[in-house]
Amino acid sequence: MSSSNFPGFSQLFTMNDNDMSRQFIADIELGADSVDVLRGTATPTQAQARWAMGGKKPGQVIWTRLVCPVILGTEMVSSLQEAGISGWSTYPVELFGKQGEPLGTYHGLIVHGRCGAIDDSRSVQTTKEFPGGVFPIWRGLYFDEDSWDGSDMFMPSDKTGWVFVTTRAKEVFAACAKNVCFTALADIDGFNV
Repeated sequence: MSSSNFPGFSQLFTMNDNDMSRQFIADIELGADSVDVLRGTATPTQAQARWAMGGKKPGQVIWTRLVCPVILGTEMVSSLQEAGISGWSTYPVELFGKQGEPLGTYHGLIVHGRCGAIDDSRSVQTTKEFPGGVFPIWRGLYFDEDSWDGSDMFMPSDKTGWVFVTTRAKEVFAACAKNVCFTALADIDGFNV
């Protein structure tokens, strides 16, 4: 991908949960390393998820108590496909509710899109006020622009669990799921470099 097509780090986002206390949160069994499954470098041998905490009804994006796995509902998958969002695929996940009742098949997210490794030297040191005082932090999460493959969903090549999305993907997620928040890569705070 040419850097002339690169949208800028203020137009690329991380995708996170926004309020884990009220939403359906699952425990997932994959039979493989969760980061490797998310990156598409391992295939889950058993993909079952069970209610762990929060609300009783799963949404279109289900977060897990592990850091990396993300489970998608059928409506979310259809919306991403219809919008032509690139850089991802799924695997089937059997989902169970609070009482152990089967909730049907959902979809575990696999991210195939890639960019280069995170370049810590590009983050900027600044300060931020926290309870207890003002402390130095690092702002921004950067990589070599020419290393991005142009996918709407992508991950760094350095084996981390960061999932990045373009504005197009962000808009599709935001229209279909209320429990997802986004932070521009240029605005990521507290990243230790």
